[in-house]
Amino acid sequence: MSQAYMLSLPPELVSYTFNFIPKVDFYTLQSCSLVSRTWCYQAQRVLFQQITIANSQDSGKKWIERLRISPHLAKFIMHVTLSSNSSTRHRAWDTDLGAELARTLTHIRGVSIKSLHHEWQDGHNVFLGQLAGLHTFQIRDVTFPNPLNLFDCLSKLSGKLSSLSLQRVGAQPWTASYGAICTDSGVVLSNGVNPSNRLRHLVLSSAELRIDVLSWLLGAFDLSLLHSLVLAAAFFHADYRDNANPTTVALLEELLKVMGPSLKSLTLGVHRERPGDNLHIPILTSSPMLKYLESLEKLVLVSECAGVLRPVVGLPLANKVLSLLSRTSLRELVIVLDLSVPDTSNIAHLHLLPDWTTLDEQLSLPPSNSLQRLFIVVDFNTMLVRSNRSYKDSIENVIRKALPKLFERGILDIHVEVCMGSLI
Repeated sequence: MSQAYMLSLPPELVSYTFNFIPKVDFYTLQSCSLVSRTWCYQAQRVLFQQITIANSQDSGKKWIERLRISPHLAKFIMHVTLSSNSSTRHRAWDTDLGAELARTLTHIRGVSIKSLHHEWQDGHNVFLGQLAGLHTFQIRDVTFPNPLNLFDCLSKLSGKLSSLSLQRVGAQPWTASYGAICTDSGVVLSNGVNPSNRLRHLVLSSAELRIDVLSWLLGAFDLSLLHSLVLAAAFFHADYRDNANPTTVALLEELLKVMGPSLKSLTLGVHRERPGDNLHIPILTSSPMLKYLESLEKLVLVSECAGVLRPVVGLPLANKVLSLLSRTSLRELVIVLDLSVPDTSNIAHLHLLPDWTTLDEQLSLPPSNSLQRLFIVVDFNTMLVRSNRSYKDSIENVIRKALPKLFERGILDIHVEVCMGSLI
């Protein structure tokens, strides 16, 4: 497309065009910004929609100065990611900086905080407490000086919050290695349920299956309208709990009971074979608590690490989870399977696994016969198939052969990809 032609396009079409440019394609966006003022404005709208601020005074002040010089950019910034500064010698946020950033970034709807190891300061709480329009909040791989600091942080969040993600967060001893299990503070009471605190989407890793986190969630939010729940793996945490505390199990059951009537989507992530990484799986499959999910329409089982959810693991897990659900409302089942080199060398016999037959039968009889889609995503963990279409065709044919009833109903959808990585 020539620059002259680009200049002739009406502003409305220019704005529409940017919806099709990937936000990660930085160089394309930069090139578009040079066409004209109209193109520059639309490029800035996309470029500055999400920004990252390092956990240092210098980084925060640079953004404040940048937005002071170009104040129109502030209205584009909808999401801020706060991450650890790569330098070990820096001043973390103080309360004045946190307050000034909040006053400057007035249009923020989402915040992500990640990879802060013993770097949490009062300035972060001040920043979060002044974001009145915050709708989504994600905190991942963050350790606090004190076990209760996490809940002090969460209590500062806006009453408009609709999406919350907690993954590997809490307090650890200073001497603990990165990824060590977080301290459980026991029952933590909030100030009571605020009617406006109605979450729609919740993400927890198995590292958050603790008494303090679960008890706080039950008291701090109205979970009766939750639509989506993701239970992910602990992922690299040195959590070797073979069994959960009975109180933890009871609290998780209470959590599912509260959200059961409204929950539409459940995603279960699986990582390594260590029990602690996937603590949510034995808890859910060793008790009848999944029966409370009476309105569940979509179930997703996904590997969070290459080579983990192979068919010999993923299919029995799918059958076990399905057997514990009421399934009267289930419309879609998504299974993301890994295929390693041994699997690809024996594709022709893959359909002989008995769990395929169990899955085919289980989803073809009441109450599962209302299922409208079985979506099987196959992630190859070998470069052998990247450019070889025959491998992909072979595995698609094998799965169709293994699930004849579902294939005949026309609800079987198969997608083959190479090394997608975690979908959570």
